[in-house]
Amino acid sequence: NSKYYGMGPVGKRIWELAAEPRTIKAICAQLLDEFDVAPDTCRQDVLAFVAQLAAAKLVTLSPET
Repeated sequence: NSKYYGMGPVGKRIWELAAEPRTIKAICAQLLDEFDVAPDTCRQDVLAFVAQLAAAKLVTLSPET
């Protein structure tokens, strides 16, 4: 879309993990292994970040099965 998006280290890691189809749960599990963050905080932050990516049409969300 010809726009530049800056991301911090955690956002960059979420972007990398989202390159392959994954659930939010799987992304959070990986982040919990790599970063010092509480599980609830991780889930809320990942959901918010992914929602921003989806709003910018940078990712496509599918229902978790």
